[in-house]
Amino acid sequence: MDEIKVEGSITESRVVKEGGQVVHHESEQGGDGILATHQCCGNLFKTGFSAGRTIELRQFEFCRVKLKLVVRVPKDVGRDDTEKAVDNFTLEMLAREEAAVSGRQYEVNITDETKEILSKCICRCVELQYGLTLKSATKKFESHQVDIIRELPVSDNVDLIESFESLSTSMADRLNSHHERIKGIGSDTGM
Repeated sequence: MDEIKVEGSITESRVVKEGGQVVHHESEQGGDGILATHQCCGNLFKTGFSAGRTIELRQFEFCRVKLKLVVRVPKDVGRDDTEKAVDNFTLEMLAREEAAVSGRQYEVNITDETKEILSKCICRCVELQYGLTLKSATKKFESHQVDIIRELPVSDNVDLIESFESLSTSMADRLNSHHERIKGIGSDTGM
């Protein structure tokens, strides 16, 4: 079977609102240089699942987390079982992310059956989105919003959970740097 190289992508957007109105917006998109090897998946059944949460950090400040997993299902793997496995992975990892934002520990419960099914799937791609909405330190009715989106193709036969954990860690570090940047903005420094 033919193989193709797939590059991950990264998107980052920033929005500033004043009195509920957007006063500034900018966005960057592009490849992230991370390559995965996928088999050409042609007309194989494709399934995916996406779930997200908005978590209150403090009064009128929020963190958003959204996770999506899309896979191609080989003919020897059941579609219904794959859909359940995709749902289980997505919801468990989302619960873990939510706990991390809230400063709690979470024991991920992904069954061996789910791991086995997802390891057989090909052309797997995880998308993780983190976002912040934070109040301005200098203006009462102004907020700053940042969203970071990464799409990570996961090579066939590579551990999906380890790939996700690496992605999550790197994105959490970037989100934290934006949190610190926004909290450090003064009236004279702009975005």
